[in-house]
Amino acid sequence: DIEEDEEGEKNADQIASEIEQNDQLMDDTPLAEKLRMEALREMPQNLTVKRTVKVKLTNTISRKSKHRPISCWKISKYQIGILLSRLHLAMRDVFSSWELWYSSMKEIEGHFGSGVAAYFKFLRWLFFMNLFVCIVSMCFVVVPNIVQRRADVQNRSSSLTELLSSVPDQMHRPVQDMDVDFNSTDKPAPTYFKMGNFLTGEGYFTNSSLYYGYYTSLSRVKERVPNNYSIPKAYFITALLSYFFTFFIISVGMAGSYRKSFIETSGGIKNIYAHKVFCGWDFSIASERAAKLKADSLARELKDLMEEDARAVLRQSDWCHEFYVKCVRLAITGLFLALSAGTGYLIYALLTHSFLAKLNSQAGHVIEIVLDEETTVSTAGESIAISFVTTSILILLPMLFSFLVRYEEYHRPRMSLYVTMVRTFLLELIVVAVLVVFWLRREDSELCWETSLGQEVYRLIMTDLLLAVLGMTLA
Repeated sequence: DIEEDEEGEKNADQIASEIEQNDQLMDDTPLAEKLRMEALREMPQNLTVKRTVKVKLTNTISRKSKHRPISCWKISKYQIGILLSRLHLAMRDVFSSWELWYSSMKEIEGHFGSGVAAYFKFLRWLFFMNLFVCIVSMCFVVVPNIVQRRADVQNRSSSLTELLSSVPDQMHRPVQDMDVDFNSTDKPAPTYFKMGNFLTGEGYFTNSSLYYGYYTSLSRVKERVPNNYSIPKAYFITALLSYFFTFFIISVGMAGSYRKSFIETSGGIKNIYAHKVFCGWDFSIASERAAKLKADSLARELKDLMEEDARAVLRQSDWCHEFYVKCVRLAITGLFLALSAGTGYLIYALLTHSFLAKLNSQAGHVIEIVLDEETTVSTAGESIAISFVTTSILILLPMLFSFLVRYEEYHRPRMSLYVTMVRTFLLELIVVAVLVVFWLRREDSELCWETSLGQEVYRLIMTDLLLAVLGMTLA
């Protein structure tokens, strides 16, 4: 043992002397310290020798630093850097405790693995992005437009009052005898609010700030403002900045994910089972529940890895079986295309029927005004029916896709998940495309196509929420 200690000490002295000859590694800077740690980590020596070398290098650098005192600028820079680093760690700890749905994400990760949890984290990230866009739009577009319209109403009322007051008494008529609407703002008269408007998005909400058709190219806040606030320019700039901000955040996130997933693992992950077993545990866990969730997560990941390896081993090279699998995949893909085309045609036909019903309803409203008879038929039921049919299709067809993908015999389970997600995304894209194309072709009709499109999207969101709540309640 004594001979081994002496030999280890000699090796440590030799290694330390060789490192001390490198001026870049012996600088008293954080970068040089990091380089020294990496050099020691890569050495094929035991931990005792590495610790001895580290102590010797630290003593040498401390002796040199006494002869070369650090300047005040470097001291202040290091102190500010340490302070910012500690502040960053403290803020990260604080915000991690306030993280939305943190416990739910951990439960999902424990029961279904980190891949499924990453999908829900992505949805949470989309929620925050949409929340940011909503706040910016409310501050710079919606609120100024509401202020502008109230100012227009007051200005028109005061102007009309001044005009009537300037008329001679012999020509004056009572205001109530005149067919004048003081609250007219070049928009249809507001309708009374009904509880059903929350579900349909029509009625009271039709001519409100909720939809694009409410805004005009003449919307300006003029009263007591030196420079006119242009609503169209505000809308354009707000949308442009929101898109740029979203693009920047997505680009940064994709760059980080690409670096972790492809660049750092370009040579392949070796000894992945040993890595999961010996390096997968989180030693900062302090509760029994968190430890159980982490153990379940590791067990799930190991099970998925073993299942993928087992499928790769059992994969047959028989050309007949491969031909059968390819035929099954081709048939299921054809079924997916047929169902998607049928869904698009069904939605287009339902929209056409609802559009004609709305035109008849408007014609009946004109007859009601002229003849003073109630002939208007409500189209809210048809609109809600379209939304329920569309939402039901978007819920049931992905379940069918996830069932059929089992017969396609993909080599890895995650590949089956990716195929199902792509098919679901394409189905939703077809539905949205049908809605946009339908209302774009009705641009010249009496109905505002932007408002009608917004109402369709609003109803889809509300019906999806209602069906989700109903499903969770029944489950």
